Amino acid sequence: MPSQNAVQVPTGAGTSTATVLQGVRWLGIAGGAVGLLNYLYSFGLTHVLPTRDYTVFAAGQGVVLVAGTVAGTSGAWVLAEALSRSGDDLQRSRALWFSTSLNVVLGLVAALLAAVVSSGFAPVPAVVVIAFAAFLVFPAATAYGALQGHGQLRRLAGARLAETVVKCGAGALLVAVGAGAVGATAGFLAGSAVVVLAALVLAGRRVRPVPGALGVRTLWISAAGVVAIQGLAALLAAVDQVVVAAVATDPAQAASYQTATILSRVPLFLAAAVATAIHGAITTSGEGAAEIVVAAVRDYLSAALPFAVVLATVPGTLVERVLPSAYAGTAALLPFAAAAGALLGAVALLATILQAHGRHSRTARALGAGVAVLTLLLLLGHSAGDVTGMAIGAVAGTGSALLVLLRTAPREVRQAFMPSGRAVAWCSVLALVLLACRSWPICWSAAAALAGAVTGAVVLGGTPRRSARRYEPRHAVRVRTPAGSS
Repeated sequence: MPSQNAVQVPTGAGTSTATVLQGVRWLGIAGGAVGLLNYLYSFGLTHVLPTRDYTVFAAGQGVVLVAGTVAGTSGAWVLAEALSRSGDDLQRSRALWFSTSLNVVLGLVAALLAAVVSSGFAPVPAVVVIAFAAFLVFPAATAYGALQGHGQLRRLAGARLAETVVKCGAGALLVAVGAGAVGATAGFLAGSAVVVLAALVLAGRRVRPVPGALGVRTLWISAAGVVAIQGLAALLAAVDQVVVAAVATDPAQAASYQTATILSRVPLFLAAAVATAIHGAITTSGEGAAEIVVAAVRDYLSAALPFAVVLATVPGTLVERVLPSAYAGTAALLPFAAAAGALLGAVALLATILQAHGRHSRTARALGAGVAVLTLLLLLGHSAGDVTGMAIGAVAGTGSALLVLLRTAPREVRQAFMPSGRAVAWCSVLALVLLACRSWPICWSAAAALAGAVTGAVVLGGTPRRSARRYEPRHAVRVRTPAGSS
């Protein structure tokens, strides 16, 4: 399948990797902040929502996360690519209307599916809110695609962060006035609504029907390939949240599992940010693609692996102090959740890299198999050991999906996902120090904070590494679109 789904990022010789990494780091900072804000929001809700309501909220958040991931990487990326290649206002208007129309259709489909899925674990008011939230993230994706297509990555990072701030603030206010799980989930509506309204105000009359916009075949083909891959990747990330809400007989156990899982999702937000920044650059950089992949994956691993170590070693006494007593089982699940979260981020990043290489069908098949295996292992794990068994099944299932994807990747990409000796040594030392401090929560907190500062300095101050072997993605293209072509 051709690479029309790529965001065409002009890259000059000798500076392309540095330029891409600058975007990676801006979006990475925003992605990390988004993940931490979601963690703080979810953590706060454990103190104010009953466990049954929290279970509904967490599962609903998983459903909306699937919709948001598909929205942010389907119509948004197609629009971004089309805008970067457009030669005149007519082409840009066609691309904008195509993306708007596509996102409305996909949003309606997502709302229907979200309603069907959430009806298995949520009351009717929550089902309605979850469905509307799943719809609204798609129109919001048009605004993100426009920013990405114009290369405004700093504004894109700011918009993502602003959406999360509004979501958490609105949800917290609604919960404070007694709206419960419905209010907590309605925060997603508020965040997306602000993005949509801001986009309409800024776009003005440019969002209008344009003849021929819906007849561009390459855009439809591109959207189909991206939706298949990113939809399955998002489903892989959310299936355990929905399964535990549906099968767990003890609300407290389900809530403990979901809390541990939400805490571990920071690497997933980071991987999504890195993927957004590098996807188009891979398809247009030719021989420079290897350097971009190596540098971006290095940045992801440099941040995700230490975070997983920190999360896996959190002292149980510290968890007991900050979480309500109903969530007592969370501490025992954190090591498994931390491993699954880092693996899940790697799966999402690798899937996008393979997508940029034009390996759509093989990647989609591998992800589909991964979803099936993960679901089976979650159910088997629950039968054998309740939520602890599910947590182990999540690690095994996500790791299996990553291995299958690596088998479909070029050799240079597989090598990029092998942690360096320096990273392994740093994580090993960090784990030993944190384990030694577990009996003293203050000591552990200080060591964890210092590790975070060191990790941030390493990631933000890193320099691109030259790839030992240079290669060109199978569908790499150069930006030489004649003016006036469609």
